Amino acid sequence: MGRACGYCHMPHAGPPATLDRTGRTMLRKMSTDRMLDLFLPILYERAEEAGLMMEAAPLLALLAQAEAVLAEAQSQAARRPCATKGSGSDPLEATRSRLRKMTFGELVGLLCRNCEKEAFVPEVTEELLSLRDQCADRVQL
Repeated sequence: MGRACGYCHMPHAGPPATLDRTGRTMLRKMSTDRMLDLFLPILYERAEEAGLMMEAAPLLALLAQAEAVLAEAQSQAARRPCATKGSGSDPLEATRSRLRKMTFGELVGLLCRNCEKEAFVPEVTEELLSLRDQCADRVQL
């Protein structure tokens, strides 16, 4: 299957980060706009840290556009902010902490799996494959 398999074919320092049951359940119950609200800042951090801002810009723009469209569709009064800070026992903060341990590619994959019915997913998946091809020799996605 080659590069289309979705794996990077690069050496790894350890097992990939994963979410616990609480985090997985929370993501399944979360609306797509709130999930994008949670993932986008972390994706920007990962792209910046990896020196991929230029290459990742089209993918990040697609996600930002999807977030804007979804946010516009919902009334701002009914939309609860996702970026609440709380104690270490806050399940959202624990999930955010686990997400920050994931690679850029893992984050995009997890987001797409949890939003599989959304119109933006096929295009984002294509952008991720393209990004992997562009950066395969430089960085692990």
